[in-house]
Amino acid sequence: MIPYFVFALLLLLFSNNNKFWHMMLVIFVFSVIRYDVGWDYMNYYNIAKNPESDMDFMRFSFFWKGIILFANSCKYPELAIIIPSILIYLFTFAGIYLSRKGDEEKITYSLLVYTLWPYFYLSTFSTIRQGLAIAICLLIYPLLKRRKILWAILLFVFNIAVHPSSVVSLIMFPLILRNYHISMKGVFISIGVGVFVLTIASVLLSFVGMYMNYLQGGADFGKGLAVLLIMIGIALLWCMYIAQKQNVDIEYIGIVIISLFIEAAIYLLGLPSVMARVLSYFSILMIFVLFDAVCLIDYRLSRLVVIAMSLLFFWYLNHTTLADEGSSGYVPYKTIFVNDESKL
Repeated sequence: MIPYFVFALLLLLFSNNNKFWHMMLVIFVFSVIRYDVGWDYMNYYNIAKNPESDMDFMRFSFFWKGIILFANSCKYPELAIIIPSILIYLFTFAGIYLSRKGDEEKITYSLLVYTLWPYFYLSTFSTIRQGLAIAICLLIYPLLKRRKILWAILLFVFNIAVHPSSVVSLIMFPLILRNYHISMKGVFISIGVGVFVLTIASVLLSFVGMYMNYLQGGADFGKGLAVLLIMIGIALLWCMYIAQKQNVDIEYIGIVIISLFIEAAIYLLGLPSVMARVLSYFSILMIFVLFDAVCLIDYRLSRLVVIAMSLLFFWYLNHTTLADEGSSGYVPYKTIFVNDESKL
């Protein structure tokens, strides 16, 4: 557990002076040098050692096959995890930087939420492919708000090859309406368009038999996912509408409430893995707005939020470790420097 204390301490020290570049370096290094940390780490490691004989390799998209074959050709299987890790945090930081418009304090706070909230940074150690897909969605979000629609569409299409669950980010595209005055009629039209797009996508993809679990839901939870996505879309659009009628800052509080509800649902309800993964695309928006919402109440509360998140971070690590009888996917923390099997 000591490496995690050092990690958190460095983040807090650098955040105190808004040194977000230093924070990013810590985030990069702590993830890149890890070995056998994260539930899926050894799965990717073993695939990279012998990709041709692994069934999981055959179902991967061309993007992941390229990374794994490159790691195999370099005779360094750790690259199958190192390269995606670097890409995850590059996309994440780009999304945060664009969303926060270069404001050092807001960038710092966003990075703190990202790293200390258990289901964000730590989850990238385990769900590597989806971790990258969520990071790309974080970049799509500010692109839509800046009306860089073509770039957002291109990233969305590319993201399908990264992880099929990213198709649900279609619901984010109504965010382009944020730059216009939205009437009540416009809200309902947007909701209708969102439902129509999801329906058309579902029909088209059914012909190739791909990605249906993420659009409609599988046998384990029926059609509930499509309904849930529509509800989230309605909630986000409603926040925008209310913000225009009253105060733009109300949108911050609305998204935080939605995100907290989603995180609670994932943990308390023990949702099926597919649904939990889908919800993560929306709950992570909280990294943009949590501190903004807190500061609306009282700026001094931001310190308490940092303390609370730090405690939550270590509670989660301790909880997962105890649940697995002293050894979890995150503990003990090991590095690639002590791996004697790195060569193929």
